[in-house]
This record gives sequence, C-alpha cells and structure tokens, in this order.
Amino acid sequence: MDFTNKEEIDQFPKGSVPQELIVTTVDTIRYGYMQELFIMNNIRSLFVGPTGTGKTAYIQNVLATKLPADKWLIIEVGFSAQTHCNNVQDIIDMKFDKRRKDHFGPRFGMRCVIFIDDLNMPKKETYGAQPPVEILRQLVDQGGWYDRKDNKHPFRNIVDTMVVAAMGTPGGGRSFITPRFQRHFNIVAFANFDDNSMSSIFRSILKWHFRTGGFSPDVAGLEQKIVGATMKIYQQIQADLKPTPLKTHYTFNLRDFSKVVCGMTRADKKALTTGDQVLRLWAHECTRIFGDRLINNEDRLWMLNAIKDATRAPFGSQFDMVFKHLDTDKNGKVETLDEFRGLLWGDIYTAFAMPDRPYEEIMDKDKLQLCADDAMVQYNNVSDKPMPLVLFNFAIEHLLRIGRILQQPGGHALLVGVGGSGRQSLTRLASKIADFDVFQVEIKKIYRTFEWREDIKELMRQVGGKGNPTSFLFTDTQIK
Repeated sequence: MDFTNKEEIDQFPKGSVPQELIVTTVDTIRYGYMQELFIMNNIRSLFVGPTGTGKTAYIQNVLATKLPADKWLIIEVGFSAQTHCNNVQDIIDMKFDKRRKDHFGPRFGMRCVIFIDDLNMPKKETYGAQPPVEILRQLVDQGGWYDRKDNKHPFRNIVDTMVVAAMGTPGGGRSFITPRFQRHFNIVAFANFDDNSMSSIFRSILKWHFRTGGFSPDVAGLEQKIVGATMKIYQQIQADLKPTPLKTHYTFNLRDFSKVVCGMTRADKKALTTGDQVLRLWAHECTRIFGDRLINNEDRLWMLNAIKDATRAPFGSQFDMVFKHLDTDKNGKVETLDEFRGLLWGDIYTAFAMPDRPYEEIMDKDKLQLCADDAMVQYNNVSDKPMPLVLFNFAIEHLLRIGRILQQPGGHALLVGVGGSGRQSLTRLASKIADFDVFQVEIKKIYRTFEWREDIKELMRQVGGKGNPTSFLFTDTQIK
C-alpha cells in the first residue's frame, strides 16, 4: 500500500459513523505498529497522553484488526474513580478456563491481552494506594492472585496473559500510579497533534462525507476552509478563555474540535446547497460546542467576534451578508447576542417520532413555534405524566440543543441551571420527539449501591437487550 496516497488508504467502510473513523496518519501507523510489536513480543506497554489524542482508539484498532480471534482472547476493562479491585479480579477471572491445578488462562492454544483503559482513574484509599492498580501489580509481579471465593484462598496462577494500558496525564481526577507498577511497562508518551495532522484528519472525514453524500462541488470544495476556521476558533479559545475558579469547565480539547466536524456531517445534500448555508451550519456547530459552555455575555460576545473573524478569513465572506436574516433591527449588521441567538439548526420540522429526521436550518420562527407546540400537544396525548408547558423562545432553543445532542452517537449533556428552569421537562420532550424512552432512577428511603446497580442492570436490559434508544436522566439531588 502506498502510504502517501490518501485516496487509497482512507477508503472508509460504507455506513461508517464519523465518530468511529480512524484516519490514517503518520501517528496512527507509528503507534499501531509499536503496539502490535509490543504485543507480539509479550512486552507490556502503557500509552500516556492528553485527552482526545487517540490512545484508546489506537489500541482497540490493533486488538480488533491485528489479532485473530481464534488465537487471542481480549479482555477490556475501563477504570473509573469508583472501580473496586474485587470487580477487576472478577471480570478477568470469569473469562479464564482452568488449565490444571491452580493454573488458569485462556483456553489451550490462545493468548490473552488485558487492556486497561484510564489506568490512573481509581481513587486512592486511606494510605495512598489504588486497590485496582495494586491487584494488577500482583498479577504482573507474582503471576496471579489469591482466590477470594474459596475458603482456603489458594493462589491462582494466571498464564499466557499480558497487560496493556492507556491513561491520561495526571491531574483533574487522575493521579500518579505507583512506580512499583509503572516499572513493568514500556511507556509511550503521546503529544497533542500538530496543525498539519489535525488538518489532515478532519479534512479526510469531511471529504469522505461530501463525496459519499453526493454534495455539490461548491459545498465539497469548502472542506479545507471549514477545518482551518475551526482550528482558528479552537486555538483562540484555548489561548483567551482559560479555566479559572469560577470557570473550571473552560477546558477545551480535541474532542471538542471533532464534535464540530461531526456536527457538520449531520446535514445532507438537501440542507446544504450553497456555501453560505455551509458557513451558517459551521457557525451554529461552533456556537453549540464552544459557545454553549460560556457563562456570561462578555465571553459570548468574544465568541461572536471570533466567528466574525473566521468568516472573513479563511472563509473570505462578509459576516453581515451571510447572516442578514438575523438582522432584526434592520441596521445592516448582526452585532448583538439576541440577534445571533436566532441562528438555529435542528430536526423539529420533521413530524413527531419519525425515524428519518433531516438536520436543517430553521429560518421560519412562526413555523418553529407551531412545530414545538404541536410536539408538546402530542407528548401530552401519549404520556402518563402530561406537562402543561408554555414553550417560549428560550425554551425552544434549549429543546433544539438537547435534541441535537440526543441525535449524535455518544451524545451526553450536562444541563446547568436554577431549579424549575425546565431541564427535566425539556429533556423528556426532546427525548420523545427523537423517539427515545426516558429512564430515571427512583430514590427511595433506603437506596444503596446495590439498588443503584440493579437500576443500571435494568437500563442495560432495555438498551442492549431490547435495543430501545433511551435517555438516562438523573439530577443533582439524586447524587450523594
């Protein structure tokens, strides 16, 4: 294969989801080769780097494509702050067969790779140790662990098994792992992508989307400008809007960049016929990803001015002309936040609970109000708990925001606001419009970890067993 020919190496499978694509770059080839080399030579590896640099994706890609299923057993374990060492031990033990007395492992003729994601996430106990990490250290140091379920607690020797891991850099809930465990690994450090790599990755995704979607040449030719403008916003917001004690959530990473590009891929060729529509969709996605996180008008004005600058270069367009439909005071300029709020895209024009929901620009505010009211009436007709809501402009805008997130693969939302502002009600309505079920735990007088786990099991049965799209809704009052 010619690795310099992008058209040859980036032939993505038909029906691929943009969020799951792995674009071939020098980094993907390098890290993929190293990981395969480590596994084939039984060398434990630890990938360390900032959020969004693809550590997990690279390892999972090697495990899925380079290791034959008849020769390799793959065990994936994701760590969190609440991971318990007993859970880790049970997850791994249940996958093994008994080889001979006190010896366990994959079945004869196979080898096992245990992949630990977010290795440094477990919280430390009283004396500073991380029990899930310590149980893995015992596995690596001593070749096994003790059987907790047998009264005599015999030692279980685990054979033909190796550990590979990935973790983010310490800080923000992640801690340093013990050097006693770290010494067993060959550590590979990931750096943030350079501008050329980022441009290459996201341009490939947009190029693939425009090509397979049959878009016009005028639209397809803008992929370079879209990526360049997004990179400009991304770099500016990292430099100018840094996290502070009042704005601890002002942390932007490559996942935010990719969400803008993936949001662009939601629109089909019927919704994007001109360059101006592409620019408005891009501005909308940037506002949803970056702008909705901002907490005051000063920062939102900064965002508006940043979009104006990016419209001039690299798009080379005049902002006030492209967005002239937002000019409510007819002074020839779109310069206030109230005017820019009118930039809306969504699927609310489509009939209630229809499976095919095109993502389109919303310019007719009267039709938007009618569609939202109609959805509210239909929700009350079919719901056991009707909601007598009055949908004013702000509520409809939030409804569109929540609906947009629900329609994206892996879309999760943290809704922040004062009590009674409609966060739960709008989530229920948006879920019904998108034909999602709503699942909510019921906090009783006695509600412990056991009850929580049972509720999560029931949720998994609905989602994984029955295949029902579901919104899992819980509030801050339900979290201790």
